[in-house]
Amino acid sequence: MNLKYIILSVFLLKFITQDINAQNWSEFANTGYYAKANLELKLHSKTENRVVFMGNSITEGWVFIRPEFFLRI
Repeated sequence: MNLKYIILSVFLLKFITQDINAQNWSEFANTGYYAKANLELKLHSKTENRVVFMGNSITEGWVFIRPEFFLRI
């Protein structure tokens, strides 16, 4: 009877932990969110001053709330 529970527990653990590795960790932090904007910057001349866009859920709305901050001076 004990062996039956041990075998059942091992199989259950195997199937439960199998889902842990099913995540795409390369996109865990939404690293590709600004990929298009960064690609457009690469197309400009190398002599220009350039930036790399980074952000999170707090800063992504800034471009809509304070667009003048992102204008070129």
